[in-house]
Amino acid sequence: MKLTTSAINGNLKAGRYSDGRNLYLLVSATGAKSWLFIYRAANGKQRELGLGSFTGAGSAFAVNLADARLAADKARLQLAAGIDPVEAKIAVKRAALAASVTFAELLDEVIKREKGDGTKRSDWKVVNGVCEQEDQWRASLANHAGRLLTKRVAEIGDDDIVKVLSPIWSTIHVTAERIRVRIATVMDLAIARRLHAGPNPARFDAHIEQLLGKRDTASKRKQPSLPFAELPAVFRKITGPRAGMAAKALAFTILTAVRTDAARGARWSEIDLAARTWIVPAERNKSDNGDQEAGAHIVPLSDAAIAVLESCPRSALSDFVFFGISGDKPVNEGALRDKLIDAPAKGGLGLAGRASTHGMRATFRTWVSARKLDEKAAELALGHVIGNKVQRAYDRDEMIEARRALLQTWGEYATSSNVIELRAAA
Repeated sequence: MKLTTSAINGNLKAGRYSDGRNLYLLVSATGAKSWLFIYRAANGKQRELGLGSFTGAGSAFAVNLADARLAADKARLQLAAGIDPVEAKIAVKRAALAASVTFAELLDEVIKREKGDGTKRSDWKVVNGVCEQEDQWRASLANHAGRLLTKRVAEIGDDDIVKVLSPIWSTIHVTAERIRVRIATVMDLAIARRLHAGPNPARFDAHIEQLLGKRDTASKRKQPSLPFAELPAVFRKITGPRAGMAAKALAFTILTAVRTDAARGARWSEIDLAARTWIVPAERNKSDNGDQEAGAHIVPLSDAAIAVLESCPRSALSDFVFFGISGDKPVNEGALRDKLIDAPAKGGLGLAGRASTHGMRATFRTWVSARKLDEKAAELALGHVIGNKVQRAYDRDEMIEARRALLQTWGEYATSSNVIELRAAA
């Protein structure tokens, strides 16, 4: 027997009352009344579809008897078309959620997941309340992909990725690739949550190359170098009181005039503080053309370079001087680059297009020529290969003091009118 509005408004006991054709009124022990459509899904299992509250309890509006019957008719039509009404309702809710979730919200979730609870080796490390990896992610994305942060993830597509990456794809490709990977990680979560239809617009395959074109991979592509007259002011900002490990590594790279990879990979076992020397082993002492026969490189350490080293804490997990977040690997090369090129508001120096880590070697060389200092000592300090093996061995031993004097003068210039305010080692 079908239900009537007057019967529903009456004093019904707790239970389930049929209106026929799988539509039921559910009355709770507290007297709350709600509608259910009960059916069997394609797999034979019974499912219940809520159609709303008769009294409007817990919702914005009440569903009367006529409206409940119309909703039940809609569910029957869905079943006839091979559509599961419950799944259809879930899909609608997901679509509504997807329409509101922003990239920034999912970025927060990714970062929270990566940080973990600190118990796993893979968890990002938090030191004194600061997570350097989180800071790097947030700063780089805000600086280069800020347009995505407030955008709904459901709407992010190929055009958005192109707009973010095209300005930096050829000029600072390592940074561009890092940004792409971070965007792709957030979008992977969006797809997993069904907040984006997929595929991932930041995925790496021929897709990216087709959209952005092949980058310039010329090995001799000129790197921007800072005018040496600007170095003291820039160096002061690098070595400020809040200098992190990336800043210390960058300062050490500048003061020693070595290649970035050599400085990042520096180990305490290679350094003799008493003798004020650092020996870069042959396997990390590559010449600019990739020559592996350059041999070990002896680097005299200036007062300024010693000050940087003395400011560095020791890792309990490795011998690296400039260790990364995990403590067992060297600081990432991208972190040094970001320190130079990121906007000041993001913790960088804002020197994109004006300076580069490798370009600091050119800054040193230009300074030597402008000051009419020892050119040969400068070439040896840069690790350039000069002459045959016998000549190189002779120069390595006989020119060490000339290089020491040159790098001391270079360190004094870099820190001129400048107090190094690096934090003391713990």
